[in-house]
Amino acid sequence: MAKITLPSIGGGYATTTQLNAAFTQLQNEFQNKVLYRNNTSAESNVMENDIDLNNNDLNNVALVDCDTLTVAGVSLTTQVAAAAASATAAAASAAAAAVSASTASSSASSATSSATSATSSATSATASAATATTQASNASTSATNAATSASAASSSASGASTSATNAASSNSSATTQATNAATSASSAGTASAAAAASAALALAAYDSFDDRYLGPYATAPTVDNDGNPLVGGALYFDSVGGAMKLWTGTVWVAAYVSGAGALVAANNLSDVVSAPTSRSNLGLGSLAVLNNVSTILSVLNRSIATISVTLTNGNLPVTNRSLATINVPVI
Repeated sequence: MAKITLPSIGGGYATTTQLNAAFTQLQNEFQNKVLYRNNTSAESNVMENDIDLNNNDLNNVALVDCDTLTVAGVSLTTQVAAAAASATAAAASAAAAAVSASTASSSASSATSSATSATSSATSATASAATATTQASNASTSATNAATSASAASSSASGASTSATNAASSNSSATTQATNAATSASSAGTASAAAAASAALALAAYDSFDDRYLGPYATAPTVDNDGNPLVGGALYFDSVGGAMKLWTGTVWVAAYVSGAGALVAANNLSDVVSAPTSRSNLGLGSLAVLNNVSTILSVLNRSIATISVTLTNGNLPVTNRSLATINVPVI
């Protein structure tokens, strides 16, 4: 197909006409030679390069006219040519057999007219018959070979069709696998994003914990493990004193008080180690355990001249008791 040659368009009043003419020429070239292939100009319609269908089908082909045909790497053209050659050889062998048979018939006729040459003619006829039989056998063999070649060509064509079907199936399988791979990649991306988010949360949680429990220190820390100011409520273990310390926001204090030696309210001071030592520490001395006036007076080395008694409902609180036996409650 000849290349399109468009005229050069110059300026002037005829520019629109020239453009329309060029567009009309382009339209006709596409309509006649590309889209509809009418080839109204009777130009050569010859391809100059190979066409690669990229594993796509070639549909609605009415007639395939080609010089050679190769299917799945096997040349069908060569096999068909061999079959044709075998058929030609078989036909030639059959013709030779017919000639030999005709010769044998002539020899038999000559044997009837000449008894002397009968033996020779018979011998010749026998040899000719043998030759004819051999040639007929060869012709049969050639015909068989031709049939075998034709069958092989048919099998090759069937194999080619099967290979094409398998190729289409493989293409479909490859498409499915590609789709599955894309789906797996998308799922992997989602899982990776979730894992990254979980890792970030875990890191944030650990950082928060690390800012509040600083671990063991021989000396009180002044900043947290990241070098930032201490957070109120932060803890560290005093590895020298063997105690947990709490940051109040300004100073480090003991995080807890040991219960060893503590007095329990439910025991009402009965759990002291030494009651006399406790009384002495409280400044009570021995008077704290005295329970009558005489004993108290003897301890004090003093006498009581007058005892003031407060009446209760007009009655003495203690009656018929000597002073020596009056019990005085210890306060």
